Amino acid sequence: MLPISSAFPVKGFQPVTWTIIGLCVLVSCIQLVMSDQMADGMFYQRYGAHPALVIFDLWPRNSDSPAIAWSLVSSMFVHAGFLHLLFNMLFFHCFSEPMEVLMGSSRYAIFYLLCGLAGAIVYCTIDPHSFAPLVGASGAVTGVLAAHTLLLPYTQISVGIKATLPAWGFTAFWVFLQVLGAADSESTTAYGAHFGGGVAGLLLAPLFVKSGVQILAPPVEDTEHAFEYDEGFVVPRPLAAGVALLLVVTLAFFVSGRRDSVDAASKVDAEEWIAVARLEGVGVPQDTERGLALYRALAAKDAKVATRLADKLREGKTVPKDEAEAAKWYRSAAEQKEPKAVSAWALMLVDGEIVPRDRERGLALLRQLGDDGYISADLQLAQVLEAGRGDATPDLAGAVQRYKHACENTAADGAMRNGHYEACRRYAQMLKDGRGTEPDPDKAAEVLKQADVQRLLDAGIAAVLNRRR
Repeated sequence: MLPISSAFPVKGFQPVTWTIIGLCVLVSCIQLVMSDQMADGMFYQRYGAHPALVIFDLWPRNSDSPAIAWSLVSSMFVHAGFLHLLFNMLFFHCFSEPMEVLMGSSRYAIFYLLCGLAGAIVYCTIDPHSFAPLVGASGAVTGVLAAHTLLLPYTQISVGIKATLPAWGFTAFWVFLQVLGAADSESTTAYGAHFGGGVAGLLLAPLFVKSGVQILAPPVEDTEHAFEYDEGFVVPRPLAAGVALLLVVTLAFFVSGRRDSVDAASKVDAEEWIAVARLEGVGVPQDTERGLALYRALAAKDAKVATRLADKLREGKTVPKDEAEAAKWYRSAAEQKEPKAVSAWALMLVDGEIVPRDRERGLALLRQLGDDGYISADLQLAQVLEAGRGDATPDLAGAVQRYKHACENTAADGAMRNGHYEACRRYAQMLKDGRGTEPDPDKAAEVLKQADVQRLLDAGIAAVLNRRR
């Protein structure tokens, strides 16, 4: 059920309403031109509001703060596709013009922005360590809907060719749909932004209306659409200002309390997102030095972060390449038993190019990981033995055993299963060629057949899980 128009009489051109619609359409046209999916995704990342940045990096004020504050505004004009834009603009056009008439254009523009800001802030507090960007005008539009319901509760809303509902009835039905939608944990709709924007609209509307405009005014007797202001309630300006101030203070305390209540692991996640944002210039100005400084501080406290920092330093894509520092962080994380770091550190010990060679120690670390069920470590160990990496003679028999061990490990799941099919393929090839073992083509064919069945089974399970998501 989509709103088409409000029966409240509007005369003349409403500049704020049509400017906002025009800006939203213009931004969507720019997105449409950016047909490359990755470029479009970067558009969301650059101009959307990111919870981790808003909650943990906006305040106290720093060099990131202006860009983060701007993202709270820019996110209102970016939409995730044509339907997202269409639905928002249908709602907005229906309820916006009457509100602009009752508030005046300049005050209405401020009201709209404040509702959008409140919606974005509430959304960010729900999942404060997330970096999934909020985009869309939904929070601000919900604030306009709430204001229309408060100021014009009995005005008829057209929802079809001949069907109408009073504004309060339409809003009640819409709220019911929001409750149902919010109960779906898989939904990507920003219901938190709707809630924050709607509450802000109800509380701020009495402050921004023109003098003499009343709330909850019933229709004149014997008419359906007329509206008389003298039958409602006048909210005194001081009271309306006090309510608005209370809203601001409540939001500030809510954000502060939410930031303090986040558990340690989630806070590390949020701060790592901030480091990544600074390194890549997403949502904040690019600042490699500050990004690395934060990353190093986090890496000193968390082995997983240390591993990811080492990966970045080794790749040298978003940070200056520094394999020596990468080795330092891999070793630090390996000492804390982080599997990926143990594997990377072990290979560095085997190769001896960045750190002093200790091949036996490196092989022992990989062997222990493989025995613990990490297929990728078994595969790496087998490849090292097969190639004789580390200035050693190839150990084909040892390689066959590790390929076999990885291929037979069907109990592992998730990331541990990486390389399972490759291990089986290499094991089968060595059986077929008789390298490191007696030639056995029949056994090789059987190994490949079982691996193919397991790969299809894994793909089928993954497909089912994705559909459930």
